[in-house]
Amino acid sequence: MQRSTAVNFAHTTTRRGVIVPLVAVSILVVGAGIALVLDRLWLAAARTETLTIAEGASLAACRSLIDDEPLKFPQKRRDGDDWQQSQIDSARQAAGDVAAQNTVAGNNVSLDLTVTGDVRFGKLARQTETNQVLFLETDNCPTSVVVNAFRKRSRNNPVALLFQELTGQLAGDVAARAEASWGNKIVGLRPQQNLPAPVLPIAVLENDPTGVQLETWERQIEKFNGNDCFRFDPESGQVTEGTDGLPEIILEWSSDSSTRVIPNHCFIAIGPAGETNASLRQLKTGWRLVDLQSMSGEIRLVPRASAHSGLTW
Repeated sequence: MQRSTAVNFAHTTTRRGVIVPLVAVSILVVGAGIALVLDRLWLAAARTETLTIAEGASLAACRSLIDDEPLKFPQKRRDGDDWQQSQIDSARQAAGDVAAQNTVAGNNVSLDLTVTGDVRFGKLARQTETNQVLFLETDNCPTSVVVNAFRKRSRNNPVALLFQELTGQLAGDVAARAEASWGNKIVGLRPQQNLPAPVLPIAVLENDPTGVQLETWERQIEKFNGNDCFRFDPESGQVTEGTDGLPEIILEWSSDSSTRVIPNHCFIAIGPAGETNASLRQLKTGWRLVDLQSMSGEIRLVPRASAHSGLTW
């Protein structure tokens, strides 16, 4: 006689009824976690885009501040206050134009271009006690620009998130700050692979302690004793006769050692060995990366004194 086995169908059904909701809850939790991660990545990408816009805007504003006006003869410069305010207004607008041409997460970033807005002007100063570089805000001959870019709820332009229903968050805030400065303290030159450095291979005599050579950079340019007979035409890219308010220096050269004329310039012989007319090529196009291979592809600009004459170039 065969024994029959009883199966507890009620218990099996109960287990199935418990597992299905657990799986559903697990899927929901995992989905919400993935949504949070993706939203965070989305915000991180938005922050990178915002920083890129802030950097571009600060560079554009800083570039707009650079002008030949401080280099001109004092009597040929424009009125200081009017010119300075005009430069600042143009720089602020340049920053706004760059920001308006770019987007963050598909939407534009509008900068507050008021005086107390997102574009600030000033100078960098190093604190003696802490050696920390600080930004000092001023409109008096600024050399630095700080741009703050925002996509925030307080400005009614936040970044919309991807999974609002799963995470319960509709939008996120992103902000970035970038600073750009300009100056004449060049520490070195490094040409790119396909982009030469626009440098003339010429060194000009800075000063002559003996006073024999008067056509020096210090006397003719820095002290405004040079003539003003030529000007640069930006439209044609040519140097033409005329005045532009900038002092000029005459480069003198003498191969006769019996004369007392001290040459006030010299050619810098840099380039690959065996190339003929390297200086002529460099006068036209500047220094290429191959020209500086013996210097690890770059040149450091440091004062150098002649061992014979004590003249600084």
